[in-house]
Amino acid sequence: MNDAAFYGLAGEVVRFLAPETEADPAGLLVTFLSTFGAAVGPRPHALADGSAHPARLNVVLVGRSARSRKGTSWAAIKRLFEYADPLFVYRRVIGGLASGEGLVSDLAERGSGIERCVLAIEPEFARLLRVAARSASLSALMREAWDGGDLAVLTRNKPLRAAGSSVAVLGHVTADELRLRLSQTEIANGLANRYLFCWVERSQRLPSGGTVDEDALDALALQVANAIHAAQSIEVLTRSPDAEAL
Repeated sequence: MNDAAFYGLAGEVVRFLAPETEADPAGLLVTFLSTFGAAVGPRPHALADGSAHPARLNVVLVGRSARSRKGTSWAAIKRLFEYADPLFVYRRVIGGLASGEGLVSDLAERGSGIERCVLAIEPEFARLLRVAARSASLSALMREAWDGGDLAVLTRNKPLRAAGSSVAVLGHVTADELRLRLSQTEIANGLANRYLFCWVERSQRLPSGGTVDEDALDALALQVANAIHAAQSIEVLTRSPDAEAL
């Protein structure tokens, strides 16, 4: 990945963590961006063609089985956010998506506001694709979750509804599983293009593990915490005049 991608605070995070982990710097970057966007929530947004676009980023790390260190990327970023925003990690990071009804039920029980802004970790993304292939409702719900807003399951005696929801997904999958499970239907119906697929490789070998300086990690986490707080005070994002002209 070009060095220009490692810009600002996200780049600082990658440069700090990369020497002490086997995770791919590209995997660290997109994992950080997805996690940060979920922590901030949907309030800061850009407008495009009349639609609001928050920093909600669905990411799937794709690599070779047991050799691409997909899970290592999340482990490193999770540790940083445990320092920066522990309530987010312990209350708004949720497990895999077994069903659309289960997701909406979880969100409906969370009250309102930022509590309904979650990051769903799916270490077996192929499993989600298998379930979506059997259940058109889950596929439709995942598309709606990326679009943001109200999520509902109406095929019940007592319909479920979770207003104001925001769901980002962080998934891991091998290339073989992705080729096998990602059907033409999911490519055509818009599910797949709501995800950023990122190829990752093990960056180095650390047989004794990396050692992150705790004081330095705490200082970096404070920067992340301050950035989350600052972002949550923003509403509409606009381009500078130079960027608009470009």
